Amino acid sequence: MVTAKQIAALKYLIFNAKTKDKLAKRILAFLIHQSNMFTKEVCLTLWENREGYTADEIDAAAMGVSSMQSSDGTTHLDAVLEAMGVKLKFSFHYGDFDPNRKGDPMSAAGQFAGAPLSKVSRPELAQKGMPMRYTFWFSKKDYSRKATLVTPTREELEKINLAKPGLYPNSENQSYATASR
Repeated sequence: MVTAKQIAALKYLIFNAKTKDKLAKRILAFLIHQSNMFTKEVCLTLWENREGYTADEIDAAAMGVSSMQSSDGTTHLDAVLEAMGVKLKFSFHYGDFDPNRKGDPMSAAGQFAGAPLSKVSRPELAQKGMPMRYTFWFSKKDYSRKATLVTPTREELEKINLAKPGLYPNSENQSYATASR
């Protein structure tokens, strides 16, 4: 069982990670919050032109999460979560997750748009004209099909104050800690 202080410390590491991508940091914070103290597997999908996100923003968020999550990155979140005894971990994949989709709830259609069909395992992966989309998980397994899909608005994500992870509440309440960080 994790404590609120441990969650605040994890958010502190995320908010102060070397990556400059604020959306990536907010995605992880949102997933942490939605996990109900790390007891619930959750995921979210961002789509190009939904909630005003551009393909570049979504791609940058995926790369930002990668830089914090992977062993080749800067923050090593998987190792931190392991040290905390948390069974959940972060992962992300190109495509969208829809728990109501028949068959596989994860679609990566368009991931290799325009590639020769002989080079991809399934024809839909080479489909052209698909919007950029990535799904981000906080779950027991990479790309968990058991995760609950949560759908934040852009406004909800932007309200996450990266200057206030909750680790040092007294100093975070000072006037210099603003949402513009």
